[in-house]
Amino acid sequence: MAALGSALTQMVVLLMGVVVGQGAPQVDCVFGGSCLLPCRFQPNSNTILHWVKKNGKDVNVHSYYEDQDQLNYQDSLYKGRTSLFPDQISGGNASLRLARVDLQDQGTYMCYARGNPDKYVTLTVRAPVGTVDIMLVNDKVTCKSGGIYPRPELTWSISPRPATALQNTTMVHEDDQGLYDVSGSLRTVYNGTESVYSCSVQNEHGARTATMRQNTPMQSAPKSEVLLPCNASGLADITWTFNHNQPILRKRAGQEKQVETEWQQHVGGLSESGSLLLHTTSAESAGTYTCTVSYAEETDVTNIELKILEDHEAPQVDCVFGGSCLLPCSFQPKSNTVLHWVKKNGKDVNVHSYYEDQDQPKYQDPLYKGRTSLFPDQISGGNASLRLARVDLQDQGTYMCYARGDSPDKYVTLTVRAPVGTVDIMLVNDTVTCKSGGIYPRPELTWSISPHPATVTPGGLCVWGSCLLPCRFQPNSNTILHWVKKNGKDVDVHSYYEDQDQLGHQDPLYKGRTSLFPDQISGGNASLRLARVDLQDQGTYMFYVKDSPDQYVTLRVRSELKSCFNRMNCHPIKIKKNHHPPPQLLTHCNEPETAKHVGYS
Repeated sequence: MAALGSALTQMVVLLMGVVVGQGAPQVDCVFGGSCLLPCRFQPNSNTILHWVKKNGKDVNVHSYYEDQDQLNYQDSLYKGRTSLFPDQISGGNASLRLARVDLQDQGTYMCYARGNPDKYVTLTVRAPVGTVDIMLVNDKVTCKSGGIYPRPELTWSISPRPATALQNTTMVHEDDQGLYDVSGSLRTVYNGTESVYSCSVQNEHGARTATMRQNTPMQSAPKSEVLLPCNASGLADITWTFNHNQPILRKRAGQEKQVETEWQQHVGGLSESGSLLLHTTSAESAGTYTCTVSYAEETDVTNIELKILEDHEAPQVDCVFGGSCLLPCSFQPKSNTVLHWVKKNGKDVNVHSYYEDQDQPKYQDPLYKGRTSLFPDQISGGNASLRLARVDLQDQGTYMCYARGDSPDKYVTLTVRAPVGTVDIMLVNDTVTCKSGGIYPRPELTWSISPHPATVTPGGLCVWGSCLLPCRFQPNSNTILHWVKKNGKDVDVHSYYEDQDQLGHQDPLYKGRTSLFPDQISGGNASLRLARVDLQDQGTYMFYVKDSPDQYVTLRVRSELKSCFNRMNCHPIKIKKNHHPPPQLLTHCNEPETAKHVGYS
């Protein structure tokens, strides 16, 4: 009988466990976060609350009585992680807040309030799929993610679908916290076209996908611009790297791009789609460029292999803006000639095609409509040169000439210039203006003036040339004068005593540039004349004379000659010698619209 009673007792306990598990509401918590286990009760005097985990044997999670937490018997697993809402207990709220949720916290919890039925809550934990990293190195695509629960799966999709199944491996590892890391690799076969590899990591709580685009290799001539394509849209984080591990730039959604210092001279801009403009390419620019676009639930990676051509591989043709230009190409003629001119601009742009003994404009890019022509009477002799009319800045770049059966392909780099044309100069009232327009590359403007101006303006403001620092004093016998610049430490500018200049201690910066008016010193004039004024001369100067208060003059320097562009010289026009006030020299520094890279920052 005793054995039978023991067995019945065990069965009752098991049945109670089943009922508890089945009837309890479920709370889904995120690993590492906080979680709320709800419990309401009918309050009464002398409240006693207990939270207990039903884990085979009861585990004390949190207790409250005598109007305070009672944690002497709390299980060590929950130390410092549990709390109630003490100001709401009197209203019947016994909900438990559990911090830093761990996989061990999973299970059924009982909320006991004296005088009330027990309540049960089942807690489950998930660690959703976070970042999925995908990378192509040599001929292997790898994909990995970590810190996931429950156990995830990894699947691949490939476009275009390969003719034969690709060798792939997947590994899942459980770490010491019970979370799962998953990794997979896929052996690729390059077929000469763009390939897209998608890796999806998922479990019962969701999925995240990473996509790798392997673009066809790109080629660029040295010292030219190249646009590396990317496919961002909407709010996304964009990262560019070189050779898989060297960061180029990062742009977070809604923020300005941050370019690494060593790449600032090479990065020309970033388009809204994330495409990267590189300029002044060189042999060191060759390698693998990777654009990573991160969305909320997806990562899109684009790999581009960039080759920099040798100078002899891509001769340069210099074209004038608005004119016509000839891109040379010769080939070994064969029967059934097929010719294609293509601009290598991230993705290939169809410029001109010829086959079946005639031009084929059907697939020509709209940018080149009505502007391209070959020499049809010379094609049979091997001349595939392209004539391009109405040349525009957008035409700059590397062009490929393809002739079927003629190997290798030939390349030409086209550059555009808009030389300086008319320069207009005019004097109106006291302002000289000088302007020119329609210029590329960006010009600068310089002035030459004769005679060299020497102008002093009120308030100690000096224009390039000479400057006068005024000073009057009460003369006395045995005059001692000192001009000193107050520049943190005193700098000796000019001294006068024993009836002559004393320049033995003069600072080298002022050598040969300072003078007084010796014939006027006896009358109390100690003004200092400073020649060849420079920006370094700005600051506060102190004048000292024996037995008199020190005097101070602040010198500011500015240039009336504003310079903005190069290779454009505004020659002087004749102005009357006594013209007053001196004329201002005004420049116009507006960049022509055609010279701007629209859409780049």
